[in-house]
Amino acid sequence: MCTKLPIVLQSDTLTCFCLRILLGKLPDGNCKMSRDSILAAELPSAYSRFSWKGLSPRDLLCSFCRLQRLPEPHFDVSRVSCDTLMSALSSEERGAPAGSAENQYTNDVRINKEKPDLFKCEVNIRSRKQEILLEYSAADTWSKESNAIQNSSLKVLIWFNNYFKKLTSKTGKLYLSESTAGVKVHSNIFLQEFAMCLPVYGKNGGSYSAMCSAVGSFSMDTQKKHLESTAKLTRIEGPDSGVFPSHGSLTCISYTASLVTKDKAKTYLLESHNEFEFEIGTGAVSNQLESCVTQLSVNQTARFVAELPPRDLIMAASCEFSHDLSNVSSESCFLEFSVKVLQVTEPLEDRMEKALFSPPLSKQRVEFVVRHINELHVTTLVDFGCGSGSLLDSLLEHPTTLEKLVGVDISRKGLTRAAKSLHQKLSKKSTTQTNVPTDVLYDRSITDYDSRLYGFDIGTCLEVIEHVEEDQATLFGNVVLSSFRPTMLIVSTPTTNTILSSRGLLCPTRTTRQTKALVPASSAITTTSSSGPGYSPVLGYWPRGEA
Repeated sequence: MCTKLPIVLQSDTLTCFCLRILLGKLPDGNCKMSRDSILAAELPSAYSRFSWKGLSPRDLLCSFCRLQRLPEPHFDVSRVSCDTLMSALSSEERGAPAGSAENQYTNDVRINKEKPDLFKCEVNIRSRKQEILLEYSAADTWSKESNAIQNSSLKVLIWFNNYFKKLTSKTGKLYLSESTAGVKVHSNIFLQEFAMCLPVYGKNGGSYSAMCSAVGSFSMDTQKKHLESTAKLTRIEGPDSGVFPSHGSLTCISYTASLVTKDKAKTYLLESHNEFEFEIGTGAVSNQLESCVTQLSVNQTARFVAELPPRDLIMAASCEFSHDLSNVSSESCFLEFSVKVLQVTEPLEDRMEKALFSPPLSKQRVEFVVRHINELHVTTLVDFGCGSGSLLDSLLEHPTTLEKLVGVDISRKGLTRAAKSLHQKLSKKSTTQTNVPTDVLYDRSITDYDSRLYGFDIGTCLEVIEHVEEDQATLFGNVVLSSFRPTMLIVSTPTTNTILSSRGLLCPTRTTRQTKALVPASSAITTTSSSGPGYSPVLGYWPRGEA
C-alpha cells in the first residue's frame, strides 16, 4: 500500500534531492555535502591535516571523476633527493660552503637516513577513452607522500572549481591572459568530455564552445588577494572575552542560516550546525561568514544578512528543515545567519613557537620595536600590513613616547577587527591617562603611494613580506624607502627550511632572515642591527634568542 505525500511536499522533496545530486557533480559540491554545510562551507585553498574537515582532497577528486563518469585519477608520486635540492642553493644563501654544509648534515647523529627525501605528485585526469584531458605537475615538494597526493589533488580540484564558476559568469567567453601554473589541459578532449554538462553550468546564453575557447588559460593561484565581503553585524550579544580568531587559527562555531521574508512574518530554517570547525584564512567558509567570525570573541553571538545564493542552492539546503519553499519568491526574502564563536585553537606554528622560545617570538618582536621607539624617542609609527592590529594593540600595552599610530592593510576584515580592538583599548586608557596616542587605519595596498604615510619616525612590516610575490616585495621596498621614507624601517619575516627539517634537524617554522625580505645592497638600506635564532651545528639545536 502506497501513501501519497502532499503534492507540494512531494515536489519540493524530490527537487531538493535532485539538486543535491547535481551539486555533487560540481568540484566543490561534495566538499559542501561531506560537511553537511551547503550554504556556509567552501572548498578550502590549502590543505593541512591539522585543520582539514570532511572528505580529503583525494577522495573529493576521485568522487568528482566518478560522478562525471571519468576513470579514477592517476597519481604519480616520485621522490626528490634532498641532495639535489641542496645543490640548487647557493653557498651564500646557506651561509657556508657546499662541502662544509654537506659534512654538517652527514655528521649529525639525528639524520634520518632511511627517509631523507621529499615527495612530489603529478596528477593525470583521463577521458572515457583513456585519453589524457588534464595534467597537473608542479615543483612543490612535501615531506610526506600523503601530503603530496592531497595537495596536488586540491590544486586540481581548485582548477576545476574555478573553471566551472567561470561558466556562470557574465563574461562573453573564458579567457585570461595569465597562464595556469602546473596545469596542462588538452582542450579538444576536455570539451568533448564535458560537452553535455557545459551548457548546464553556463548561464549567459552564449554557446558553450565560444565560452570555453580558451580553456585552461586562467590562473589557479589561490594565494592572490581577492575582494572581500565584510559582514555588517547586528545584535551582538555576550561579553568580550578578549579571545579572537586570527589567521590560521582553528575556530569552532555554531550557526543557523534562515530564509526570512522581508516583512519578517515568516522564517524558513535552511541550515544549522551546533559545532562547525574551520581554519581562518583558507577560504573554508564564505567571505561574509569568516568576516563575521573574526569580529567576534569566544562566546559572543551576532547576526548578519548574507548575499542571497542561487535558488538551486537554497532548495538543496532545505531538505532537512523546510519543505514549503516552492511558492516563496527569492525577491521577497533575505538570508540571515546567526553565529556564535565557541572555541578558538591558536595556529599550530604559534604553539610550536611558544614551546621552542621563551618568551615567544611574537612577544620578542614587539619588545624589539618598543626598545627602538624609546631609545630614539620617536612619536610616530606606521605599521605596513597591520592585519588585525596585533602590533598596534601590543604597543598600547607598553609605556612609549608614541603620539600617533597608523596601520595600513588591504584586508577590510582585518581592519575591522583592528578598529574594534584598538577602540576598546584606547577608551580604557583615556579614563586613566591624559596622554593617549591617536590611532588611524587606512584601507589600501602597502605598495601604493599615499602622502599621508610620508615621513614617519618608524615604519614596521612584520610577518608580511613572505605573503606577497617577489616582484611585489621589491616594489614595496622601493616605495617605502624612496617615497614614504620613514627614519627607521623594521622588517621581520619568518622562513621555513624544509631541507633541514627533512634531515631530522630541529627547524622552527618561524626564524628570521632579513635577506629573505629586502636585499640591503639593492635597496640602499643600511642594516643597523640583525638578530634572531640560527642553527648551531655544535650544539645541535636552534639556540633561543630574540627575533
